[in-house]
Amino acid sequence: MRTLLIGAVLLAGLAGPACAEVVLRAVSWQLVSGAGSKPRGFKPIERWIQPPSGRLGAKPRALVTVVNRGPKPAEGVVLRYAVSARMTRVGSASEGVWTVPFFLNERRVPRVGPNQVKEVPLNDLVLAVFLKKSFRSGYWPDAFKIQVMVEPRAGEELAQRVMEQTLPVVAR
Repeated sequence: MRTLLIGAVLLAGLAGPACAEVVLRAVSWQLVSGAGSKPRGFKPIERWIQPPSGRLGAKPRALVTVVNRGPKPAEGVVLRYAVSARMTRVGSASEGVWTVPFFLNERRVPRVGPNQVKEVPLNDLVLAVFLKKSFRSGYWPDAFKIQVMVEPRAGEELAQRVMEQTLPVVAR
């Protein structure tokens, strides 16, 4: 009986969380594939080729992968994110300087089921306006950085809830 009790206590201690636990698995960048008025979806990119101009050639977005590691569903998950740029003068070959974030927002994920992996697209990045203003002032980004976090709830840890990803911009 005593051995059974000790075994039950050890097993309970080794078990996963008893509630929902949503963490970030990955953040990646994507670019719309297909030109004109008929986009065909998005494809993953490692760098973005965008020459300095007042027009946006293709629209990038970020894709966040969240995981609920708990046995219960998580509802009302909030992703907060900030986008910043590394700016350099137009035509300069030197590496730019990171600026403060120019875009802050949040995205609500209504439900993430137990032990479920969910991909959440962040489509509302307002890069067109930022790039137009930057080009008019003589600057152009050589990289973008997105920082994403899952808003923690009372008693939750911050480990694996904050992540960032950089997208190099090639100006040809």
